[in-house]
Amino acid sequence: MPSEVFEKASNSIGDEYFAKHCLWVETVIGEPLDSFVPLKGDASFRRYFRAAKGSQTWILMDSPPDQEDPSPFINVALWWLDKGIAVPQVLSYDKELGFILLEDLGDQLFIQKLTLGAKSALLPSDGPVMIASDEYCYREALELLEQIWTLDAPKGWGVRYYDDEALLAEMKLFEEWFVPEFCSDLLKSKSLTWLTSVYDRLIQNAKNQKYVCVHRDYHARNLMWSNNRLFTIDFQDALWGPITYDLVSLFRDCYLCWSPVSEKKFLQGLFAKGGVGFDCYEDFYRSYEWMGLQRHLKVLGIFTRLWKRDGKSGYLQDLLRVLKYVVYVAECYEEFSALKDLLRKPLITKRIQQAIEKHAR
Repeated sequence: MPSEVFEKASNSIGDEYFAKHCLWVETVIGEPLDSFVPLKGDASFRRYFRAAKGSQTWILMDSPPDQEDPSPFINVALWWLDKGIAVPQVLSYDKELGFILLEDLGDQLFIQKLTLGAKSALLPSDGPVMIASDEYCYREALELLEQIWTLDAPKGWGVRYYDDEALLAEMKLFEEWFVPEFCSDLLKSKSLTWLTSVYDRLIQNAKNQKYVCVHRDYHARNLMWSNNRLFTIDFQDALWGPITYDLVSLFRDCYLCWSPVSEKKFLQGLFAKGGVGFDCYEDFYRSYEWMGLQRHLKVLGIFTRLWKRDGKSGYLQDLLRVLKYVVYVAECYEEFSALKDLLRKPLITKRIQQAIEKHAR
């Protein structure tokens, strides 16, 4: 018999699809649930629910197959679990429905244990120096990342690479979404042909690096603490890519900002250990900064798209930080002077702030 939770979901909430989720979990665990509640989602079309029976809890991920194919998440999770990488256990799944029942890691995100000032800073020059507890968190995150770098793909897998096409498609989001919304009228010429040289340099920089297994979104909102152990989530887009990609995702996070003093302390320590594929630290650091420029151009496009297309205005709060990361790097290298000249215009910052204020009301 369906549980009272199922009846409440279908009758009170009036969402038959929600009730379908609940019933599927009850079928899997073989018992009626005590509670079944939706959780805050992410930037994708996936939805999450916490199911409870007594003191035991589970997380149901709903990954609609027509929008978010669940297979990559399942495949990477099972592969990484087999190799000892700290990810939530996959307890059951139905690929046709897009339902995945996961171990419940709790609610403590990595970001919640960090210094408050890092979450409000918009530029590395304004970011705080890490205190001891922050450094502990990042040592754990870097250790987990280094484990991911050692992985080889299972036999028979088609290994996806960050090739020219993939890297370019990501950066094109910048001119497809951010430029039209915030700065098209500020261009001296309506042509963006000069961006081609920016893209080419950043693609070549990525291709010149050592390629390793890349999480692709390794930052403070995709790391969680559970039973004093650090886990990573949202890893379904993993592929083979440049070694600095996840590093810059972690240390130049779109959701918080640290002082260069703290950032360089970790980067110099990592370089000193060897194995990153560079002969001198200066080349490593430049490649790291250029990789960040590639990623942050992509994110400017993605955050704007999430706001304009998907109605997720919360990402506007972090758009300004990402913009300042791009300008921060572009100002340091002559190769990106045209990008710097466009994006450091005060009117762009003002327009983003106006959008934030409008949606705050």
